[in-house]
Amino acid sequence: MAASRYRRFTLKTIFVATAVVAILLALFIPSVKQQWLAYQLSRYDVSAVMFDPDGDITWLAIRRTGQLRQLLEDFDCSHIESLDLTRSQVDTSIATLNQFDSLHELSLSNSTLDDQLALTMVGVTAEVLCVSDTKLTANGLTSILDANYIRTVDAQGTIINRQEAEDLSEKYSVVILVD
Repeated sequence: MAASRYRRFTLKTIFVATAVVAILLALFIPSVKQQWLAYQLSRYDVSAVMFDPDGDITWLAIRRTGQLRQLLEDFDCSHIESLDLTRSQVDTSIATLNQFDSLHELSLSNSTLDDQLALTMVGVTAEVLCVSDTKLTANGLTSILDANYIRTVDAQGTIINRQEAEDLSEKYSVVILVD
């Protein structure tokens, strides 16, 4: 009889302990996922990262665009809404930017973006493109607007003057902010 009670007590204890552990894991899974992703991202030149409640990356700031291709291979980037390449070393790997599906904002401000590199940007969809304080001219911005779907461009501090911005705004139906 004592063995029977002991067995019931042990089974009940194991059941309760398993339930408690399962509940705790369910509560903390997104944070564990975030910590693991943050650790994995430390191998790259990532300066900041933000996650949604499910633990998916929604905002990413990176210093070298040369690592974009590897990031796309290593991580699920389908939830990234904002990609911040401010003050980054831009190279021809910006051609991979078209693989970010849900971009709301793409910032290339204060980067090494110029007209030649602008030609490699093809198929990018973003609500807002920030290219302020770059070496971009009206020709470079024209090539970006020709090959990409952009709604608003922040081009303050670039070589683009107000008249060029107005002409491009009319031609492409975009809002272009200049000094």
